[in-house]
Amino acid sequence: MLSINKNSEQIHRLVSTVWGLHFIFAALIAIPIKKIIHKLGWGNLLNNGLLTRISGISLDFMVTASIAAISIPILLRYLGIIITLTTVGVLVTIYFVFHEIRRSGLKYPFERIAGLYGTLTGTLSSGLTLIRILDKDFKTTAAHDQVFGSGMAAPFIAPLILSFTVPLFGLNSSNPELYYLYTLLGVFIYTFGLYVFWRRYIRRFNKSKQNKKRS
Repeated sequence: MLSINKNSEQIHRLVSTVWGLHFIFAALIAIPIKKIIHKLGWGNLLNNGLLTRISGISLDFMVTASIAAISIPILLRYLGIIITLTTVGVLVTIYFVFHEIRRSGLKYPFERIAGLYGTLTGTLSSGLTLIRILDKDFKTTAAHDQVFGSGMAAPFIAPLILSFTVPLFGLNSSNPELYYLYTLLGVFIYTFGLYVFWRRYIRRFNKSKQNKKRS
């Protein structure tokens, strides 16, 4: 993208945003590579215990680096706004996560709630960190499903990432507020559409699971 226009501030910001999602892209690459290794009969070369320890150390290092990167002066400057936004965001996210996981009927609900909450309020790595607190040896499938689900969700996230660049194009216009309004409206419609799709999928999933139990 930088090769298109290196002098474009919007392109630079978009690249920075996409780079922040490198964890998801790494997961998308790792999943098929692992399947290929097993298909070739080289699965014995993978040591799950060692891989788990490497993942744990990497997550610990990431959390430490994230906390160290917090700027105290900026935090104090916008403390009121941060507290308001985080309080509202936490309450809404907790309700949504508990409500949806409970209705989904999936196994390991507590681990899934923690992982999904961490991912929605931070990043995929934040969600995995919370899962590791509850399941330090990754004995459940919650961590694997969280990574796989985030990778599969990447194409659906792309329109949201692109939509956040729309206000940037309106900074030099006579009415930049319209660009923000269009962005919020588009995000709301798109998110609502994804939610409707998710609810229909869950209904079909639960119905098929009930049919299997009956048969």
